[in-house]
Amino acid sequence: MPAVVLIASISLDGFAADRHRSVERLHRWFIGPDADESSASDPFLTRFRATGAIVFGRNTFDDGQEPWGEDDVFWAPVFIVTHERRDPVVRNGALFTFVDGARAALEAAGIVAGEKEVHVMGSADVARQLLGDGLIDEIDLHVIPVILGAGARLFPDDLVDAIELELTDSAESRGVQRLRYRVMR
Repeated sequence: MPAVVLIASISLDGFAADRHRSVERLHRWFIGPDADESSASDPFLTRFRATGAIVFGRNTFDDGQEPWGEDDVFWAPVFIVTHERRDPVVRNGALFTFVDGARAALEAAGIVAGEKEVHVMGSADVARQLLGDGLIDEIDLHVIPVILGAGARLFPDDLVDAIELELTDSAESRGVQRLRYRVMR
């Protein structure tokens, strides 16, 4: 299995989406009105474009259609975790395959990714499942200077004692603090 990297943007108070499942305020720094020309050379986007496969949840897929629009956001196959049976679809050049269960989606992504990284992103629920199962190797966290107050918490209380992290890199870009951690086993 290739390296599995959880990539997430969170508010200062630890939420990966607001109470309405919106991630707009968390993603403006690289997609949207706050993004600028420097986003093309951003280390996150460079790493994101080199991934072998991506895993996220159905809500992220459904909610992302409007902000993604017709842009080519994904450069690798995407595996959507859902209990709903759906045929694969191609949108903006990317193949989206629907898989029942986070572990099964990760296994399918690992096969397709080959030696490249698998990125888990955009879904706090899927991230929590894979973290809880010990299947995440690294966390690439973007701390956004906003306070959401409520919403989808990325790190719930039941995982706090189960996960040890080692900081491997940190950087600041466009007001966003980027922290990379190795998940200790």
